Amino acid sequence: MTFTWAAVVLCILSCSSASAFEFHTVEVHSGETVTLLCSNYTSSPTQIMWFRAVKKLKPRCISSLFRPSEPASFCEGFDKLKFQTSSNNTHIFLTIKRVDLSDSGLYFCGNYISKNQLIVGATYLEVYDILEEIVKLTSLVLGALTVFLTMVVIVLVIKFKKQHKAPIKERKPQRTEDILQSGSSDDFEYPPATLAPRPDEDLMPEPAQQLETDAVHIGSRNDWNCSLESD
Repeated sequence: MTFTWAAVVLCILSCSSASAFEFHTVEVHSGETVTLLCSNYTSSPTQIMWFRAVKKLKPRCISSLFRPSEPASFCEGFDKLKFQTSSNNTHIFLTIKRVDLSDSGLYFCGNYISKNQLIVGATYLEVYDILEEIVKLTSLVLGALTVFLTMVVIVLVIKFKKQHKAPIKERKPQRTEDILQSGSSDDFEYPPATLAPRPDEDLMPEPAQQLETDAVHIGSRNDWNCSLESD
């Protein structure tokens, strides 16, 4: 599209005999009203015309104005309710009401002198759709929000994994310290107490058993002595 308009401008310049050429760019949103202008280069009454070139189509006449005090005449296909042409002796104005996407194009003004086209100024009009701009802005905001939330989730997951990978031996002292600070020993789990027997207790008989054993031995010895004396 840029190369197309560049070719149109070069064609206009090649066909123009004006020494000074003005080029402007205007950007508006659909539904707005825009006014284009070009300098009034004549000091005597001259028929000045506005043209429009859309993409690769041949430039078309929009309107023509002979005297500032006289109403402008419009060419075929252009409604005077939408387009207005006026002059204040120093500039020629073209006003377009409620522009839409189809109004985008290259607008220029000039006239014909001895069958030669004289172009003194050109303006490229770019019309943007408001709804399209809102959709683009919304998509941009949602995309940025999605990236931000994804980064937050990743950070939280990494932090959660680091906390659960901590060694158990590093967490037990903290548990004991918390219990000591709370002053409660109910949380301690004591192992069941077991008493190991002393080594001497299994080998040495109790005192009563020792006395009874000694008495048995003494009785047996006396019986044996008596049996010897009787013999």
